[in-house]
Amino acid sequence: MLSDTERERLFDQNLDSTTRKRNHLIVKRKIKNWISQAEDVVYALRFLTDTQIEQTIPDGDVFALFEATEMILDRLNFAPVHGEPDNPFVTYAATVLRSDPKGIRRRAKESDFDRALRVQRHAENLRDYYLTNDKYDTAYKIYHEKGQWKLDHPGAEPFPDQATRWEKAKVAIAESKRKAVRQEPPA
Repeated sequence: MLSDTERERLFDQNLDSTTRKRNHLIVKRKIKNWISQAEDVVYALRFLTDTQIEQTIPDGDVFALFEATEMILDRLNFAPVHGEPDNPFVTYAATVLRSDPKGIRRRAKESDFDRALRVQRHAENLRDYYLTNDKYDTAYKIYHEKGQWKLDHPGAEPFPDQATRWEKAKVAIAESKRKAVRQEPPA
């Protein structure tokens, strides 16, 4: 979806403001176009066979969708509703407001209740499907304790966190820039 140049410009903090704004506009437009097609994807998935879907969507894309969903929920301030019926509130996590490690708390609006209920339904569907079998949980724990995942996925991290992936991406981009500079002919 994004070109290499657009990716580098997202990362590069030394861009002039015009280039940065133009790149952000292009990237936002691409994200909006991608997201706007989500309903069509859901519609099509209802009619495609399992085999057709397996041939089209690799596991990595599924996990990328999970990560994108988590980031979108965070960035759009989707948060659970807490408190008493006469005093409901939401608290945004520290990841939303990086300057305030405690996050912020505000009175819940009607839209917060709707968002929280819909996210909770999706989370319950995932939890009910994946966390109902104690034998599976035990087998999964043993699989990771024995390091079997290392044999099945050489070079993979057991549970890579988002920050680690971002740091690796930054290093890779910086390295590609250094190589590009070294390959330029002298002036």
